[in-house]
Amino acid sequence: MIKYYCLLLLLLPITLFAQSTGNTDSLLKAFQERIDSLAKVVNEINHTNAKSYAEPYNTSYRNALLTMELMSTLQNTVKDIIADRNEALANTLMSQVGNPTNDQLGFVFTERVITVAEQVISTANIAPEYKNRLKTTVSDIVGGIAKSFPAVNIVTSVISTLASFNIPFIEKLTRKLKEGDTLPVKIDAPIRKEMLEQFSTSMMPYVNFYQQLNDQSQEFSGDLRFHKAKYDDYFPAINALVERFRSELNIDVHGNTRPVKEQADELFDMNNTNRNNNFYKNGLLRPEIRKVKDFTAQAVMLARDFKPFYNDYYRILLKNFDDNVTLLQDAKKLPGSEAGKIDNLVAQLRYLRKGDDKNDYGFEGKFKGGLEKVLSRIVQIGASD
Repeated sequence: MIKYYCLLLLLLPITLFAQSTGNTDSLLKAFQERIDSLAKVVNEINHTNAKSYAEPYNTSYRNALLTMELMSTLQNTVKDIIADRNEALANTLMSQVGNPTNDQLGFVFTERVITVAEQVISTANIAPEYKNRLKTTVSDIVGGIAKSFPAVNIVTSVISTLASFNIPFIEKLTRKLKEGDTLPVKIDAPIRKEMLEQFSTSMMPYVNFYQQLNDQSQEFSGDLRFHKAKYDDYFPAINALVERFRSELNIDVHGNTRPVKEQADELFDMNNTNRNNNFYKNGLLRPEIRKVKDFTAQAVMLARDFKPFYNDYYRILLKNFDDNVTLLQDAKKLPGSEAGKIDNLVAQLRYLRKGDDKNDYGFEGKFKGGLEKVLSRIVQIGASD
C-alpha cells in the first residue's frame, strides 16, 4: 500500500506544475481520475486482504459449533450403545426360555423329564413299592438340580440314576452254612438297556433344542465381548477430547452450563463490532483458535470411527435375532409345545427389533438418529474446510 502513496506523491508536483503553467482543466481532471483509480485499487487490496483472513476465521467458528454438537452427539450415543451392550450381555429374552423350569414354550422341561422317566419306570418288572421309590428319587434329583444345571445335565443325571438303581436279593441256599460263610447276595438291575435308550430317545429333541439355545447364547455373549475388546479404547478417547474442550477452552460441548453458540461466540469474540482485517488476522494467530482447529480434526477422526462401531454392534444384534427366531420356529416341533406361546415369543423379539414405530423404535432405529447426525456433521465440517 505504501508504494501507491509514493506514486501519488510523485504525481503531486506534476499537478502543481500544470496549475502554474495554465494547463487546461481536462489535464487536471485526468490526473484526478488517475488518483481516484489508484485509491480504489488500494481499497480493493485492503478489502481482499480482510476477506482472505475473515473466511478462514469464520470457517473455524462454524466448524467449532459443528464440532461441539458432533462431540456431544458422539459421546451420548456411544455411551448409550455401551450401556445397551452390557444389558444385552446380562439379560436376554431367550435366557428365560432356556430356564428348564419355565413354561414359555408351552411345557416345563423338568416336568417332561419326570413324566417320561416315570413312564419308563412303570414298564419295569419290579414291585410297585420299588417303582414308587425310584420315581421319588428321580423327582428329587430333577428338582434339586433344575435351577442350576442345563438340560443335558439333567437328562444325563436321570439316566445315571435309572441305570444305577438295583435290587439286592439272596439266592436260595442249597447247602448248610458253615462258620465264616457269607450270604450269597446278588444284584438285579431292573431298568434294562432298552428302557434307558427309550428314555434317551424321548429326551433327545429337547436336549438338542436347549443345546442349540445355549450355543447361540454363548456365541452372542462372545460377539458382545469381542465388540467390547475391539473398541475398548474408543469411548475413553471421546471422553478425553470432551474433557480437553472443557479444561483447555472452557467449553461445555453439551451446553449444560451455557448454550453452545454463546460459548463459541465468546471464544471467537463474535460480538465485537470492530471486526476488521487486523481482528481476523490476529484472531487466527490466537492459541485458542488454533487449538479449536486441531480439536475439530481429532473430532472428525473419532466420528469416522463411529460408523464401524455402530455397524458391528447392529450386525451382532441382528444375527442373534435371526438365530433366535429360527430356533423358536423349530421349537414348535417339540412334543408338548404350544404354537401360540411360541408365536408370542417371536412377536416379542420382533418388537425388540422394530418397536412400535412411535415411541419405541426398537434396536434397528434406537441409535440410528445419532449415526445420521454424526455423519451429517462430518459432511458439514468437510464442506466448510
